[in-house]
Amino acid sequence: MSAKNTNLKKMSAENMVANLAVAVCIGISGAAEASQIRLLDQNAYWDKPTAWVGGNVPTTDDYAIVEGTAYRRVFITNEVAAVAARLTLATSGAPARTGHCVMTGGSLTLSGHLLMTAGYDANKATFALSDGTVNIANGRVGQFGSATFTQTGGTLASPYWIIG
Repeated sequence: MSAKNTNLKKMSAENMVANLAVAVCIGISGAAEASQIRLLDQNAYWDKPTAWVGGNVPTTDDYAIVEGTAYRRVFITNEVAAVAARLTLATSGAPARTGHCVMTGGSLTLSGHLLMTAGYDANKATFALSDGTVNIANGRVGQFGSATFTQTGGTLASPYWIIG
């Protein structure tokens, strides 16, 4: 192989490495950050955009937050495929917050965790699963405050739980 061909191959390999590094940097800087999306209404359905602050239903990259000093409850019903990175129910500090989720059908998939009460001892959260399917990476129930997860039907899949 001539010296010219060897140099071309070397330059080609160096260009490929440089191009790959640039692509990786662009990919990292272009990655979307998770948004915190709060439930606006006291009683609302997950799939209704007007129920969420900003008018956006949570997606797989978002942190859905259901809490308020007044009662807050989100419903997931038949045909709804709810998704989020996380779902938090009543996790802020004082004054006391409440956050509730009621599932009577459909599905809820969380790539991260379900967090029920944190941040303040007087917070209260409930999750009632009577029908539907819940798939979560992990559940954290009652880290601070009072939390109850009740299952009377449906399917719950989660490999990891922290209780209390």
